[in-house]
Amino acid sequence: MDDLPCGPAAIGWPAQKEIAMSEIMPEGHAVLRTVAMPADVNSAGDIFGGWVLSQMDIAGGIIAGERASGRVATVAVEAMKFIRPVKIGDILCIYGEGARVGTTSVAVRLDAWVVRGQGKTNEKVTEGIFTFVALDHEGNIVVVEPHYSRINHFTPEGKLVSQWGTHGRERGELSFPRAVAIAPDGSAFVSEFQIVERLQKFGLARESVQVEIRGAGHGPGEFNRAEGLSLDATGKLYVADSCNHRVQVFDGDGTFLREHGGPGAASGEFSYPYDVRVDEQGRQYVCEFGNSRVTVLDADDQVLEIIGGAGSKPGQFNNPWSLALDSRGNLYVADSQNHRVQKLIRREPAPEFQLSSSPN
Repeated sequence: MDDLPCGPAAIGWPAQKEIAMSEIMPEGHAVLRTVAMPADVNSAGDIFGGWVLSQMDIAGGIIAGERASGRVATVAVEAMKFIRPVKIGDILCIYGEGARVGTTSVAVRLDAWVVRGQGKTNEKVTEGIFTFVALDHEGNIVVVEPHYSRINHFTPEGKLVSQWGTHGRERGELSFPRAVAIAPDGSAFVSEFQIVERLQKFGLARESVQVEIRGAGHGPGEFNRAEGLSLDATGKLYVADSCNHRVQVFDGDGTFLREHGGPGAASGEFSYPYDVRVDEQGRQYVCEFGNSRVTVLDADDQVLEIIGGAGSKPGQFNNPWSLALDSRGNLYVADSQNHRVQKLIRREPAPEFQLSSSPN
């Protein structure tokens, strides 16, 4: 079986490897392998397509869950193509790899192959792209209320299920919370400013504070209006330290790692960065309120692109406030003084990273 697409040697095979049948070997890693049984047939005697779809959904959930390090839910299936029927006794093998990663969603490309006739035939039967949304540990949506010094958790249907936060400046209290980042284990990082400049990490028991980084100032681990937060794929926390005109980076335990930026309008400088987002490749998207632009940097803090500039035309901004990424790599910008949200479409192919403005 080592020469078959479902065999052990398939794991780690390069894409586009030819086999004797002149078909292309599956891309990605082997995720799931199962046998089609008589109980799964349709009225035509073939295996029901819904069964194949469900196995692909399971496989995609495994990949997305590993990427999110937590719970995921399927929200869309696209580019689905049923190529050949699956027969009783076929060994169904599903291969997958990440296709796109956004701020809260993961798209997984899946190929379904079968081995039949005691390994004499290998055929691709189905392909598709499944999109999964990363949820907090209970699947809720988290909303920050700065002026009420509290954090709300809503179900996707809009029902309030949890509310926490007591106004104050002591450890475990909240004073004008600006942003929250939920880690895969359910712990919550919260930035605060105005009355007290700090960052706190709350455990699942929200009265339990695991980390407090406190202090107004300009040195490492000090803040002057800490704003947006983002966690990267390795658990590092990025903080938009807005009035210090920089981004600070910490590990999951709150240890300072590095900073970059500085006041100004030149490449690599920031003017009031209000938000930051980090994608799967470690690229950083910094929303600059003062410069009315978005700066894109690589994982080594080197500038890849500067998007926008002051104005009201498509692709221009007037004091942008916040950012979001979707699973396709598209960027959404809260363009505050233009009273709109702009969607910037990622262009493909791109030598580095480029965005183009969409009028929609």
